[in-house]
Amino acid sequence: MIAASLGYRMWLVRQESRNLHLTALADGALALALAELSVDRSYGGTGGPVPWDDGTYAIEVRPSGLNESEVEVRVTYGGGGRAALAEVELLPVRVVGWQPIAFNP
Repeated sequence: MIAASLGYRMWLVRQESRNLHLTALADGALALALAELSVDRSYGGTGGPVPWDDGTYAIEVRPSGLNESEVEVRVTYGGGGRAALAEVELLPVRVVGWQPIAFNP
Protein backbone atom coordinates (compact mmCIF):
# COMPACT_ATOMS: atom_id res chain seq x y z
CA MET A 1 0.00 0.00 0.00
CA ILE A 2 2.82 2.42 0.84
CA ALA A 3 4.61 1.63 -2.43
CA ALA A 4 1.44 2.31 -4.43
CA SER A 5 0.90 5.58 -2.58
CA LEU A 6 4.47 6.72 -3.19
CA GLY A 7 4.25 5.70 -6.85
CA TYR A 8 1.10 7.75 -7.30
CA ARG A 9 2.68 10.71 -5.53
CA MET A 10 5.72 10.56 -7.85
CA TRP A 11 3.40 10.49 -10.85
CA LEU A 12 1.66 13.62 -9.56
CA VAL A 13 5.01 15.36 -9.09
CA ARG A 14 6.04 14.50 -12.67
CA GLN A 15 2.72 15.83 -13.98
CA GLU A 16 3.15 19.04 -12.03
CA SER A 17 6.69 19.44 -13.35
CA ARG A 18 5.53 18.93 -16.94
CA ASN A 19 2.72 21.46 -16.48
CA LEU A 20 5.17 24.02 -15.07
CA HIS A 21 7.45 23.51 -18.08
CA LEU A 22 4.51 23.91 -20.47
CA THR A 23 3.39 27.11 -18.75
CA ALA A 24 6.91 28.55 -18.83
CA LEU A 25 7.35 27.65 -22.50
CA ALA A 26 3.99 29.22 -23.45
CA ASP A 27 4.75 32.39 -21.49
CA GLY A 28 8.21 32.58 -23.05
CA ALA A 29 6.86 32.09 -26.57
CA LEU A 30 4.32 34.87 -26.06
CA ALA A 31 7.03 37.16 -24.64
CA LEU A 32 9.22 36.40 -27.67
CA ALA A 33 6.35 37.23 -30.03
CA LEU A 34 5.74 40.54 -28.25
CA ALA A 35 9.44 41.42 -28.43
CA GLU A 36 9.54 40.61 -32.16
CA LEU A 37 6.38 42.67 -32.79
CA SER A 38 7.96 45.58 -30.92
CA VAL A 39 10.78 45.58 -33.45
CA ASP A 40 8.81 44.59 -36.56
CA ARG A 41 5.01 44.94 -36.72
CA SER A 42 4.95 42.60 -39.73
CA TYR A 43 6.46 39.67 -37.76
CA GLY A 44 4.50 36.56 -38.76
CA GLY A 45 5.78 33.96 -36.33
CA THR A 46 8.21 31.06 -36.38
CA GLY A 47 6.89 29.25 -39.44
CA GLY A 48 6.65 25.97 -37.51
CA PRO A 49 7.88 24.29 -34.34
CA VAL A 50 11.22 25.43 -32.92
CA PRO A 51 13.17 23.17 -30.53
CA TRP A 52 13.64 24.64 -27.05
CA ASP A 53 14.99 22.80 -24.01
CA ASP A 54 13.28 19.38 -24.19
CA GLY A 55 10.23 20.76 -25.94
CA THR A 56 9.15 22.92 -28.85
CA TYR A 57 7.33 26.17 -29.39
CA ALA A 58 5.56 27.63 -32.41
CA ILE A 59 4.27 31.15 -32.89
CA GLU A 60 1.75 32.33 -35.48
CA VAL A 61 0.84 36.00 -35.78
CA ARG A 62 -2.24 37.04 -37.77
CA PRO A 63 -3.29 40.66 -38.33
CA SER A 64 -6.81 41.18 -37.00
CA GLY A 65 -7.21 44.92 -37.48
CA LEU A 66 -5.36 48.10 -38.34
CA ASN A 67 -3.46 48.19 -35.05
CA GLU A 68 -4.16 44.67 -33.77
CA SER A 69 -2.96 41.11 -34.24
CA GLU A 70 -3.76 37.67 -32.90
CA VAL A 71 -0.80 35.74 -31.55
CA GLU A 72 -1.19 31.98 -31.26
CA VAL A 73 1.45 30.03 -29.36
CA ARG A 74 1.70 26.24 -29.21
CA VAL A 75 4.20 24.43 -27.02
CA THR A 76 5.07 20.80 -26.33
CA TYR A 77 7.07 19.21 -23.56
CA GLY A 78 7.27 15.73 -22.09
CA GLY A 79 4.47 14.33 -24.23
CA GLY A 80 2.08 17.16 -23.34
CA GLY A 81 1.06 20.33 -25.08
CA ARG A 82 -0.47 23.69 -24.44
CA ALA A 83 -1.72 26.50 -26.67
CA ALA A 84 -2.99 30.02 -26.15
CA LEU A 85 -4.40 32.82 -28.26
CA ALA A 86 -3.60 36.43 -27.36
CA GLU A 87 -5.12 39.60 -28.74
CA VAL A 88 -2.35 42.17 -29.11
CA GLU A 89 -2.39 45.91 -29.76
CA LEU A 90 0.63 47.01 -31.79
CA LEU A 91 1.11 50.65 -30.74
CA PRO A 92 2.33 50.21 -28.07
CA VAL A 93 2.68 46.43 -28.15
CA ARG A 94 0.61 44.99 -25.34
CA VAL A 95 -1.69 42.06 -24.68
CA VAL A 96 -5.34 43.08 -24.36
CA GLY A 97 -6.83 39.58 -24.17
CA TRP A 98 -5.65 36.03 -23.65
CA GLN A 99 -7.30 32.62 -23.62
CA PRO A 100 -6.17 29.01 -23.65
CA ILE A 101 -7.16 27.07 -26.75
CA ALA A 102 -7.45 23.36 -27.50
CA PHE A 103 -4.27 21.70 -28.67
CA ASN A 104 -3.53 18.02 -29.19
CA PRO A 105 0.23 17.56 -29.77
